[in-house]
Amino acid sequence: DWKYGFFRLGRMNRNWGPFADRSMVLSSNPYSYDALEWQLRSSLFEFRHLFAAFHYERPGSYNDNKADLNRFLTAHSLNLILGKWVTLGLTETVLFTRTKHFPDLQYINPFSAYTVVNTNQEGKGNLVLAFQWNIHPLIEDVSFRGQVAFDDFQVDNEKITDKEPTHWGIDMGIFWRNPFKLPMNHLLKTTYTYVSPWMYTVPDNNAKNGERYTYLDKSLGMSENDFDRISAGFDVIGNNYWASGLEMAFFRNGGNNVLTRWQDSEEGNTKGLPVYRDSVREKGFELLLETRFYYRNYADLSLSGSSKWVKNKDNISTSSFELVPSIKAELSFHFSNFRLRLPN
Repeated sequence: DWKYGFFRLGRMNRNWGPFADRSMVLSSNPYSYDALEWQLRSSLFEFRHLFAAFHYERPGSYNDNKADLNRFLTAHSLNLILGKWVTLGLTETVLFTRTKHFPDLQYINPFSAYTVVNTNQEGKGNLVLAFQWNIHPLIEDVSFRGQVAFDDFQVDNEKITDKEPTHWGIDMGIFWRNPFKLPMNHLLKTTYTYVSPWMYTVPDNNAKNGERYTYLDKSLGMSENDFDRISAGFDVIGNNYWASGLEMAFFRNGGNNVLTRWQDSEEGNTKGLPVYRDSVREKGFELLLETRFYYRNYADLSLSGSSKWVKNKDNISTSSFELVPSIKAELSFHFSNFRLRLPN
């Protein structure tokens, strides 16, 4: 760790983007994995790069690579910092596979334009491109931030298999820090999230080749696809290792998830195109209360409870709303006190 950046090697969970708890393209949703990450920063920009090698996934599932393949994740991000009012950024990530030989140097090279490399059919890979922003309109305590991501961005339609619709998502919100006169820090927020039905998925043959944008069946980005959600919430940050938040939301969910097959390998279906099917959208309201407790850099405990009023639960048509309560507890242990500081 030094004045102009950091260098990390270890088992990680990362959120790249304007939000500390999630990301469209590189998030803490999947299980932790071994990776190398480094950063360069100044008052004008921040550049970071990550490279990870995933171990073999278990055989037997259609969504795992059943061949003898090595799976790799590479990502880099550039954020331009325009004073204290505006930050604009671009992130590229690629999940790619190789059989026995060394990973492609054009993907390992942190300064390659992955979008160009991937568009030129450079090997087997799944590219996700994202733009992010953090803007303070009018006053510094108000922040408009967000991230929009494109999966399998299409640039031509010369072949029937190139007419695949662009899968995309957006996550954005307005945050107002300490709007009231309270003795502790607090946050008033409203957010909107949309993820298209086939985000993070790939054609059947690509799934067999290990190119699905997942690690051990969990998405590397948002935990789900095929949904939209709008919410309003209020967070309170305690002075001694705790925080709590209350959120109200309206949501709609389709019938897909990040492991859904395209079924384009089935007879009669067009290869390279997802198979759309009519499904009833689940929709409802949610009231969520979450509290987190921290013990220095060693442990944290998350407790949450929610009440959902859901219509068309599990995408099965119903005439009325159904109450679906849930309780969740999660305990994490970690050690992050070892640092080697380089001279400034």
